Amino acid sequence: QEKKLRRKTSFSNIEIREYPITLGDNPGGARGPPISIDWEHTRSKTQMMELENYEDTRAPRRKRHDLHMADNLRRWRLLREKGYSMKEMEKAAKAAEAVRKQRRKSIESKPALSKVKKKIGQMISSSKNEAERYNSTGSLG
Repeated sequence: QEKKLRRKTSFSNIEIREYPITLGDNPGGARGPPISIDWEHTRSKTQMMELENYEDTRAPRRKRHDLHMADNLRRWRLLREKGYSMKEMEKAAKAAEAVRKQRRKSIESKPALSKVKKKIGQMISSSKNEAERYNSTGSLG
């Protein structure tokens, strides 16, 4: 009988890196200029620590809405901290908005998707009607 090998992975130390923000090109935000993280991390802010120490002292995980950066704060940081001009930010914001608009248009113009949405709505409505009839009569049909 062959003895099973048990593979185990463990971590003891971690390296935490901080990356500066930069003007991005991802149109995923709701409005304004997109931001990204830069390619190079800020070496002076890199922290090395034991994993157990990190787990014992780290702040609680943030909620999704806490990760959002308001448009005005994004603009201010890109302007003050990174030195981007208003013109550069507006150009990036317009490019991102053009992609967002095209995505909305693409979603809205899918006839097959519209038919599916309509059919699902009809099925839900029909199911509600059946449920109401059942509740009032105690029988289906």
